[in-house]
Amino acid sequence: LPGFQRNGDMCEACPEGQFKNETSNSACFDCKAGTFSDSTQTINCDLCAENTYQPLEGQTVCQDCITNSVSGNGSSIESQCECILGFTRNGNFCESCLVGYYKDVISNGACSACPSGYTTSATSSSALSDCQACSGNTYAHTTETGTVCVGCPAHSNVGWSPFPLNGIESCKCDPGYTGIAADGCVACELGKYKPTSGHTPCNPCPDGMIGNASFTDTRSSLSACENCAANTYTQDLTTCADCPANTVSDQGSNDITDCICDIGFYLSGTCQACAAGSIKTTTGNQACEPCAENSYADSNSCQSCPANSQSIAQSSSVTACQCNPGYTGSITTASDSCTACLA
Repeated sequence: LPGFQRNGDMCEACPEGQFKNETSNSACFDCKAGTFSDSTQTINCDLCAENTYQPLEGQTVCQDCITNSVSGNGSSIESQCECILGFTRNGNFCESCLVGYYKDVISNGACSACPSGYTTSATSSSALSDCQACSGNTYAHTTETGTVCVGCPAHSNVGWSPFPLNGIESCKCDPGYTGIAADGCVACELGKYKPTSGHTPCNPCPDGMIGNASFTDTRSSLSACENCAANTYTQDLTTCADCPANTVSDQGSNDITDCICDIGFYLSGTCQACAAGSIKTTTGNQACEPCAENSYADSNSCQSCPANSQSIAQSSSVTACQCNPGYTGSITTASDSCTACLA
């Protein structure tokens, strides 16, 4: 009968692990791989249940799949045990997908990395939707243990980009700071400023300006600079030097050549005072002008001699004015005058 085999003059039940589904005197057959029989007199072997497998023939039990894996009915090899969602095969284990990775299929394949600039909140993520963008002033940092969002180093930011970013190179030094974020951003020194994010050098203050030592905010704008005062010039990025003696300059002068002779002085190697009887009423390095006849120099201005008097050119005092012929008087001040001689 089915389930029995001939043994001499007797028909004996098929032992565990074997079956016979026909009426004959032949021997029982071993259960095939992927099946088992845990009782005697078996006509048909049972399929291994879900999440188990059996690679050998003639077996009475099926082996369990490794933790976090599943298989279908009748699995006959261990590799048919496939890791569940969020887990990947590593040797004889199904391990959780690392932070920043996910796996949305049942398989023994690798986990998929989240898109650049994204990570997950935990291990064992099972869907792309579990990946979230690094937000705020952070970037995605990947190591052998996974991908996490890490804050940019001090004085750097990722605000220059509209997209989530990956790697510390995404961090750029803040305005007012220069350098490479990974090495440390350095504040612009006195006399320099930087209005944008990036690793570019700080800009020197424009010509005629130096660093504003009283400016305490980040040097991220031209407010970190100030003009050199009148009668000075830019010596370096932090110092305004005084113009030489008898010279003047406008506010914001950048070089000693911007210092020009003051009123009443002319250039002759250095700025020299105008000679007696000569004047110069404007700044500049030009020559002085002598006062004309019948005038005299007084307080860098040519004044006319009193009425009925005269002087030679380049006179330097009112006393140089002498009464005209036919007039008499003594001129010692500008209020003195000459009167006509009596007939």
